[in-house]
Amino acid sequence: MKKTATRQPPAKTEPQLPPATPLSPRPKLFIALLVLFAIWLGILLTLYFKTVYPLRYPSTAATRPGASALPSAPR
Repeated sequence: MKKTATRQPPAKTEPQLPPATPLSPRPKLFIALLVLFAIWLGILLTLYFKTVYPLRYPSTAATRPGASALPSAPR
């Protein structure tokens, strides 16, 4: 009887990765993104106050007794 050598799979080694370098601060990019965020927030607030706010909180003139809910015709 012949002895056969059993083959073992090669040991799995994890690939060597280069050392990670930390991110450097970029103040100009931060300021640019901050300005873009402020503009975006301003646009959202403008859209809210132009569209949703008047419907949620109608003016007192339209809620007076006897006042019509329909808009008045231009003169």
